Amino acid sequence: MKIVFTLCSNNYLAQAITLGQSLKNTNKEIQFFIGLIDQLNSSLNYDEVRAVATILPLQDIIDHKLLTDLVNKYDIIELNTSVKPSYFKYFIHQFPDLERIYYLDPDIEVFHSFDHLDQQLLNASILLSPHFLSPIPLDNKLPQENLATNYGMYNLGFLGLNPKHQASLSMLDWWEERCLTNCFINEPAGVFVDQLYMNHVPIFFKEVKILEEKGINMAPWNLHERKLVEIKNGAYKLEHNEPLIFYHFSSYQFSNPSRISKYYNRYTFDDLPVLGELYSAYHQKVMDNGYDLFSMATCFYNKAPKKTVKQKIKFRIKNILKLIKA
Repeated sequence: MKIVFTLCSNNYLAQAITLGQSLKNTNKEIQFFIGLIDQLNSSLNYDEVRAVATILPLQDIIDHKLLTDLVNKYDIIELNTSVKPSYFKYFIHQFPDLERIYYLDPDIEVFHSFDHLDQQLLNASILLSPHFLSPIPLDNKLPQENLATNYGMYNLGFLGLNPKHQASLSMLDWWEERCLTNCFINEPAGVFVDQLYMNHVPIFFKEVKILEEKGINMAPWNLHERKLVEIKNGAYKLEHNEPLIFYHFSSYQFSNPSRISKYYNRYTFDDLPVLGELYSAYHQKVMDNGYDLFSMATCFYNKAPKKTVKQKIKFRIKNILKLIKA
């Protein structure tokens, strides 16, 4: 049995549907779940969601007291990322026959089977995808290499685990404790949600595989080393005939479709016309899947205003003092 899951609030469900459709087209044997970091909204129609995925709301897997604590201390991005290891553990516990489990961010589209990833997990415990594999030119354009040092060497929009491997289970316990405790966006303190912790994983745990295939997790931050050169019957390929397994449309703005990313300016669609075709097709699919409606949904858990770094530090100190007194 193989599972792919994603995590998102109601406002990202159009992207999650698109991900589910792409999995259905390329990996029919995979069971797809959407961990809904939100509550079901009576004003939304979930039929299209359920056509491609099983919906698993956060309150169904997290204790009520813990959930209240998480909502009170984390903003919505921090909350979505803090429960990722908990969802991994839930699926592994619920499905004893599970052989492979993958997490994908909702803004990913899959173009190829996961057979290669499955093969990698035969002899590995954990699959990690680096943000990039080669140096980025120093030319005052973005992104630069400090992207990885600030936010993590590995992009946690993807993570693959072998649930039968003890190292995977040990890693999840270690990672979950940190994510539930300290999953803030606080780069000066060496914390960036769930990602920076992964820098330690190849050192702390055995048989961790760092993926070097450029068709895995192609994204705006690694375009300096990856170029789409061929499209054939909907199958995208990179240079040297590598298949595009999945593309991560991170930081793409549907309100500004002429830009690859709201953060990076190294390339434009004029520089990379085949990539422009990929984005144009993705844009239309997400729009067809109800983007205008879903994107307007207000997350039930997004009640508190975004905390400043100072407020987060004070919250953390307060909790440490509680533990000392206990």
